[in-house]
Amino acid sequence: MNNAEPAQQNLHLEKMRREWTSEPTVAAWRKWHAPFAECTRGVTDAILHAAMLTPGHHVLDLASGSGEPALALAEAVGPEGHVTATDLGSEMLATAQHHATQKALHNMTFRQANAESLSFPDAAFDRVTCRFGVMFFPDHVRALRESRRVLNPGGRAVFVAWGSPEQPFFSCTAGILKKYAEIPPPEPGAPHVFRFAAPGTLRAAMEQAGFSAVREEALSITLTWPGSPELFWEHFQEIAAPFRPFIQALAPDSYQRMSAEVLAALQPYCRGGHVTLPASIVLVTGMRA
Repeated sequence: MNNAEPAQQNLHLEKMRREWTSEPTVAAWRKWHAPFAECTRGVTDAILHAAMLTPGHHVLDLASGSGEPALALAEAVGPEGHVTATDLGSEMLATAQHHATQKALHNMTFRQANAESLSFPDAAFDRVTCRFGVMFFPDHVRALRESRRVLNPGGRAVFVAWGSPEQPFFSCTAGILKKYAEIPPPEPGAPHVFRFAAPGTLRAAMEQAGFSAVREEALSITLTWPGSPELFWEHFQEIAAPFRPFIQALAPDSYQRMSAEVLAALQPYCRGGHVTLPASIVLVTGMRA
C-alpha cells in the first residue's frame, strides 16, 4: 500500500460521513423509515434467513441507519438475545433508538462506530450483519477483517449489497437523472452504490478478509412501495444521499422534465395503489473458523 492510499481512504470516509450523517439525510430517513422498511422487507427477510438466528444470539449490525435490519434482528433473537446497532452518525442512531422504543424492544444497544475500527473485543458476537452498507466502507477489506475479528469462532456474517444498476429501483430514478445531470463515475477504489454489483467481487473481498465457507448469491427480491409513484419519487430524492446534490442543482425546467419522465417510467410498475419493483441484490455469507 502506498502512502497516498490511507489519505485517500480518509477523504472517502469524510465524504461518506458528510453524505450519510447530514441533517437532511437523517431527517429524510426518519420521515420515510416506515414505508421504506415495508418496501425492503424482502431484503431484511433474506438477511434473517441467511443469518440462521436462534433466540439468545448476540448480533452486531453495521450501518444500521434508521433501524433496519437491526429492529427485525432484535425481534428474531428474543429477549434473551441482544442486538448492537451501529452507525457513523449519532443522530441516525437516535432515530433507530426511537423506533426501537416504539416497538418496545429492550434487547438493543446503539453505538456510534466506524466499521473499519470497531471498539468491541475479539469474539464478542455470534453474528455480524450489514444491509446496503458494505459498498460504502472506504477500506472495505479492513472493515470485513474487523467484522471477522469480533465474531465468535463458528460465528456467521451476512452482508447485502445492491446488484446491477440496470434494475427499476435505479433505472427509473438515478438512471433518468443521469440524462439531465453530469454525474462523474466513481474514482477507482472509491465507495459507491454498485461497488459489489459484479458477480464474485464481494465474495472475493470476504475471502481476502479471512472468512471461510464464503458463499455469494444473486437474489431477486420484490420491492413493494406502499403508495403512489409520486410518493416513491419524493422519498427517493430525499433518502438517496449520493444523488441528492445532483437533483437539487437542476434548473427548474430540467427538474420538471426529469420528474415527469421518472413518473412515466414508474407507471408500468403500479399495481393496486402500490409501486412493485423487481430488484437484484447480492447476499454473501461467511464464517469465522
